[in-house]
Amino acid sequence: MAPSIIRLGAAALAYASTAAAIEVYQLKESYTPSNFFDKFNFFSESDPNRGFVKYRNKEDASSLDLIKTGADDVTISVDSTGTDQDGRSSVRLESVSTYSSGLFIADFAHFPKQACGAWPAFWMVGPSWPRDGEVDIYEGWNLNPANKVVLHTDDPAHVGSCVIQPGDFSSTMVWANCWNNAPGQPGNTGCAVDETNGLHGNPAGGVYATEWQEDRIRVWSWPQDQVPANVRSANPDPSQWGMPSFAAGGETCDVKRAFNNMRMILNINFCGDAAGNPGNWGECQAQTQTEECYTYVQWHPEAFAETYWKIRGINVYQLEEVTVTSTSTSSTEISSTTSSTETSTSASTIETSASTSSTETSSSSSTSTSSTETSSSVTEISSSTSSSATSASTESSASASSTETSTQISTTASETVTSSSSTETATET
Repeated sequence: MAPSIIRLGAAALAYASTAAAIEVYQLKESYTPSNFFDKFNFFSESDPNRGFVKYRNKEDASSLDLIKTGADDVTISVDSTGTDQDGRSSVRLESVSTYSSGLFIADFAHFPKQACGAWPAFWMVGPSWPRDGEVDIYEGWNLNPANKVVLHTDDPAHVGSCVIQPGDFSSTMVWANCWNNAPGQPGNTGCAVDETNGLHGNPAGGVYATEWQEDRIRVWSWPQDQVPANVRSANPDPSQWGMPSFAAGGETCDVKRAFNNMRMILNINFCGDAAGNPGNWGECQAQTQTEECYTYVQWHPEAFAETYWKIRGINVYQLEEVTVTSTSTSSTEISSTTSSTETSTSASTIETSASTSSTETSSSSSTSTSSTETSSSVTEISSSTSSSATSASTESSASASSTETSTQISTTASETVTSSSSTETATET
């Protein structure tokens, strides 16, 4: 019988694991509609920026409908009906928590509309200004068309040289030096940029993300319909967000010393050092035909009906080290070829002849097992057991005659052929 080829294929998988520690942002604090006003203190003292404003405590703000809690957001507004000569009622919230680093993502459903005399801001400031720094994330006054992102730092002798570079951000640079008293810049201006994405005063809101680490401060902002999916993921990754609208830091600026223990602040001021500054009031003076900012703010409450914040929430993330395990898989293929083994045994003719004669009694008995043939031709076993075929033929003939017995046993052929031609192993990785 021709050799039968059995091919066995086996794939062996080898696994190699490696572990690495990386830093990712993890959610640490969440300001939601259900807890928002509990996570802020209501500042109700005289405005430190000399604004024409009366900041209300929580109870007063609630009774005057200056704060509202909805299912999906909270609203922070100003009085748009009264003409109080002591200032327009408003709210200034200061976070209970203080921070020295983190990623802060604020989701706004509505930004305050620009109005002559109004000065809304979302910002962070340390306990001792400017020594502990200030970050203005969203700020504008009067009819400013663009949001200003600004940093204020202390003397370079304390924090180093903190200067922003135009190629590091997408906004338009206004002032480069973050030092509050930098030569060649107006006092208290800091380093400032004007955003170019049209978010300032947008009634549809937007999202602001501020990353603050010991070597950098960066700000991104997007309209609601352009927020990258990663921003709202469990582990936001600023490296996937493209160029920021603001960036500061570098080897010469000691960010860690310049910004410390800051609180988040949300407020709407009126007039004061910015909106009421004679150098900033000129456009509004021409438009309103009013010489002084506070006069206009007092007598035109209707101008501020759209001057309010609507906020879905603020999430605060911190970098944490996590271990990431990666597993690589390699495949090894083993191919075995084994020829069948054939065993053939032929036992032919076992013949016995006996004859006996005496009183000439003849008995003839013939028993013939003519061809008892068992054939197990080929059995293939995938575990490389060779096939075996056995063919046996046995013939017996017995005859008795007188007294003659003849026995002849012939084993004509007994042949065993075993062939194990080749075993081939191929390993491919």
